[in-house]
Amino acid sequence: MPDKAPRAFISYSWSSPEHEEWVLGLACDLVESGVDIVLDKWDLREGGEASAFMERMVTDTSVDKVIIVSDRAYVEKSNLRAGGAGTEAQIISSEIFAKRDEGKFVVCVRENDENGKPLVPAYYTSRIFVDFTDDSRRTERFEQLLRWLFDKPFHKKPELGTAPHYITNDQDAVRMPTGAASRRAVDALTNSKSFAKGAAQEYLEKFTAELERFRPPERLDPAGDELMNYLDDCKRSLAPTVDLA
Repeated sequence: MPDKAPRAFISYSWSSPEHEEWVLGLACDLVESGVDIVLDKWDLREGGEASAFMERMVTDTSVDKVIIVSDRAYVEKSNLRAGGAGTEAQIISSEIFAKRDEGKFVVCVRENDENGKPLVPAYYTSRIFVDFTDDSRRTERFEQLLRWLFDKPFHKKPELGTAPHYITNDQDAVRMPTGAASRRAVDALTNSKSFAKGAAQEYLEKFTAELERFRPPERLDPAGDELMNYLDDCKRSLAPTVDLA
């Protein structure tokens, strides 16, 4: 069965005819991609009250997501609490800070300031946004927005596995009491100390004497998991000897 179509409201400022056209294009693309978009252009009729419509859409429980298209005009009105953007800012900021549903809102940035920083409303600073300032990357950013709307992120957390055998059965692991001798021999050989030969011989004799520990237990099934677990234990036990080699 296909995923349920998310219902999203687009909040924006009537900054310019070009900006309105860009927002309308985004809305149409989202509708064609399976998102039920609520937009003033087609949902607010003549005689309707714009502020009341915007307020209702932000708090409407049937609206799953709210897309905030942020440009300079939107930020200025939002921060000054002026116009429709200011009214929405009061509602959205209270919704966000009340933490009723932080995942319901996302800002799509359309402009940067003079220092190249994204223009976002004051209540949204430090939150993750979708960067639409570079038109050459529009397709990539559109997919990012679409995945957010459908709750289908790029990276999905893998299924939780099981702990390795050497963790859960650590008491059964083969252990080599040669760590100190190995470190002493490596240090002596690396630094050309006078007792290097003796230290190396001491380690090798101790290592050889301990090899009996690695004899496989009787009745070990060569085709079962026991063999692989046993070899893993042996590998970990022999790890300290690698540096010397």
